[in-house]
Amino acid sequence: MIRPLMTYSTLGLGFVACLAVAGPACTDDGSAEAGNTETAGDGDGDGYPGDGDGDPGDGDGDPDFGDCGNGVVDDGEVCDDGNNVTEYPPFAAGDCIDDCSMVLATCNDGTVDPGEDCDDGNDDSKDACTTSCTTNSMGVHAACTVFEDGMEVDPLFNISEGDIQNCDNVEPVAGTAVGCNRSWQYIGNNLVYAAGGDCQIIALECEGDLCPPGPIGDYPNVSACPEGHVLIDKVIEGGGGVPEIRSKVCLLACESDRDCRWNEADVFWDGPGEYRCKTTPLSGGARVCNDGRNNEL
Repeated sequence: MIRPLMTYSTLGLGFVACLAVAGPACTDDGSAEAGNTETAGDGDGDGYPGDGDGDPGDGDGDPDFGDCGNGVVDDGEVCDDGNNVTEYPPFAAGDCIDDCSMVLATCNDGTVDPGEDCDDGNDDSKDACTTSCTTNSMGVHAACTVFEDGMEVDPLFNISEGDIQNCDNVEPVAGTAVGCNRSWQYIGNNLVYAAGGDCQIIALECEGDLCPPGPIGDYPNVSACPEGHVLIDKVIEGGGGVPEIRSKVCLLACESDRDCRWNEADVFWDGPGEYRCKTTPLSGGARVCNDGRNNEL
């Protein structure tokens, strides 16, 4: 029972995202390119590499932000801090979300400011208004928790077990189940990051002597996700007594960080969550909401 917990936690279920940081970036086709060179799959012609790199060029997988990021508040923008990056707290007064739709420092102050859908001034994303000043959808990627016998419980190997709360609008496809992934440190110092909990559509199976009883859903027969979601098919190969774990998860498709609870605090890890709208090597070029801290898993 110990080894499956260790192996499953490497799923996270966080998937590696290509981030525009020091070192090679990633192109649209997931291959690496170094320096400010253009290679097949980028195609934006702006001289900088990578999909999801925050520049406003066409064809590189970034949202069409127009003039967002030029430092000037143009028509249709709430703010413009001169980049297409959503900063992490503490926020400076002028910090702006990646698509120039919201001032970071004013969200969650209790006042509905331009660009905010709501602002109740509290740190609870499970109520009607998330900490990112968007309406709580109670669907995939909404904050969630799990109760048993009226008490909140720690994450389990099977994240579909227990009384899952705040995932009311998650509609699993045939062969999947509703799951609530949460931040946790599994046995063996394997770390999972899911700030505030993360509602998911999931199927999972395990093969090996050390597998826990029962799969989640029917992994082999899951072939598609509901509209607005991206199917992520991940296999962690076993061997040497380690079981093989296969999972399919429907992650939320997104256009900008604004769709991804960017302002969610991670109480378990005592810091900010890092949900961002990025492509991952398994997302087929689509942008999905994913916690970037899972990149090292």
